[in-house]
This record gives sequence, structure tokens and C-alpha cells, in this order.
Amino acid sequence: MTNHAEKLLLSKEDMKMFSKEHWHCLEMGGSCSTECSLKTLFNIFGQSHVLEIIRVLLLHETLRFNEIAELVPSSPKTLTKRLQTLVKFSLINRVPYNEIPPRVEYSLTKPGTELEQVFREISKWLKTWKESIFSIQVKPDA
Repeated sequence: MTNHAEKLLLSKEDMKMFSKEHWHCLEMGGSCSTECSLKTLFNIFGQSHVLEIIRVLLLHETLRFNEIAELVPSSPKTLTKRLQTLVKFSLINRVPYNEIPPRVEYSLTKPGTELEQVFREISKWLKTWKESIFSIQVKPDA
């Protein structure tokens, strides 16, 4: 633990605070607040269909609600809630058009687009570890 903390060039005071729980905050040059930003982000990404929505917008750039619904199997209510959450946290844009019938388009914001790097890194990691993660462990009958 200390070796990792030393690599981060932390002050002695920061090193006293260093724990496995808060490594991410210290690496970013701060300390954890009561509401940790990383925990909040994980809670957002942990909601059903959120990462799928981001993925389809990475692939298609701009989509209407029904187009997203075709690509992300979800109830309209859930999909609406997830899109609202992503807009609230500035990961996607929602552009309504003053037309009849109403038209709304969704696209990624700059922070949302930069998640492509995260998806690429996860893909590389998955290539390396796919077999051990998804291998089925069959126990012999006792």
C-alpha cells in the first residue's frame, strides 16, 4: 500500500489518509468528500441499460428515442428515465425540435464521447481475461 502511495507523490498527511477505499480520490489530487464522485458515477453506470445507451450513441452518433428503443431492449418508461439521467449528468444531449409530430434527438456530449476510450480499455481487458471470467466451473458429483 505504501509503495503505491509513494508512486502517487502524496504528502505525509495524504499518506496517512490513504486506504484502498479512497485510492481514486488521492490519485486525482484531492480527498474524498462525503459523496464520492466515483461512487456516484458507478451508481449511474450500474443502472440498467445506461452503458448500452452510451454504446449505441457511440456507434450511431445521433438517434431518436424510437431508434434507441430498437437497439436497447427496455420498457419505454425505463428508457426515458435512463435518458433523463444521462442528460442530467451531461453525458448526452437532448435536442427537441418544434415539429409535429414531436421529434427529439439524442447524442453524446464531449464527456460522453470520451467514454469511448473507457470502452476500448474494457474491450482490451476483456480480450485478455474473457476465458477465465466466463469459464464455467463444473463441479463433479459428490
